[in-house]
Amino acid sequence: MNTKGACLTGILSCIILLACAGTRPTFEAFKINSAAEQEAIVKRLQDKIADYDVYQCRNLSVFDPKDDDLKVIVPDFYCRPFVPQNKDDFVRIYEVIGIRTIVGPDGQLFGYASWAYDRTVVRAELVDAKTIRITQYEKPSGAPARR
Repeated sequence: MNTKGACLTGILSCIILLACAGTRPTFEAFKINSAAEQEAIVKRLQDKIADYDVYQCRNLSVFDPKDDDLKVIVPDFYCRPFVPQNKDDFVRIYEVIGIRTIVGPDGQLFGYASWAYDRTVVRAELVDAKTIRITQYEKPSGAPARR
């Protein structure tokens, strides 16, 4: 085989490997809620906050229901479990910021998340059928806010 053919084979092999490496299922993990859904979620959190594992992560809060077999993983190094002192004050913050529903690829409810849209980018990755990993990144200075 000549050098030209070997280079072409190598390049094509790399392209095929790169294309196959990123074949994780993609899905829209964060559902934007209507005003009525938002109000119902805030009410549910106010009344039943003890039924959720709540994590505070810099500009991100995650509400993972305790009574299901689905799990939301948050990064350990900057997230901590959060126990509200006053549930009304705690949830009132999220009425202003907004809460998104975390849904799996089959539409199953994993929980809720809220973050400062103007400062944070939040991503979700499906670990397995019952686990989603949430990560967050600080937006660069001057980046546009996105809702």
